[in-house]
Amino acid sequence: MDYWKLTIVATGSSASLTWLLLLIARKGFLIDRPVLRSAHTEPMPLGGGLAIALPFAVLITYCFYQNTVSGHVLVALAGGLLLAITGLLDDIKTLSISTRLITQ
Repeated sequence: MDYWKLTIVATGSSASLTWLLLLIARKGFLIDRPVLRSAHTEPMPLGGGLAIALPFAVLITYCFYQNTVSGHVLVALAGGLLLAITGLLDDIKTLSISTRLITQ
């Protein structure tokens, strides 16, 4: 298996998804407006983690079905996806501290 080809595909997918998310964000749908506790001072686009998490999940799943990674990697991937989904939901609608703590 040519891992460099998979790396190029995953990188290209991440870049394309980042571009798409920025287009959506610029339309005003996914913008985080800073508040007093924010780490940033200007409005920032939300959901950027999706651009990395989705291609990575597809890549790991593909490698699993090609028998190049073990099932343990899929378990770790599931945990990572749970964190990514929690982060996205927290970006869209602020989750309670207890929900984030339990998930993490």
